[in-house]
Amino acid sequence: MAYENFQAYVAKSSNALKTDFQRCIMQITIAITLPYHQFKRMEQRKCENTDDTRQNKRREEIR
Repeated sequence: MAYENFQAYVAKSSNALKTDFQRCIMQITIAITLPYHQFKRMEQRKCENTDDTRQNKRREEIR
């Protein structure tokens, strides 16, 4: 009986460790990927802005 209780305790504690470890990995993943995606969006906006500027200059030249 005591051995079964011990096994149940170890199973619960190892599951807790797994969830904590998984949570930690998720936080690290978010910390790495979020700035990358934000940087990617900034680069896209810069490209869009330069395209708009070029189009505006072309319109002015045509007029």
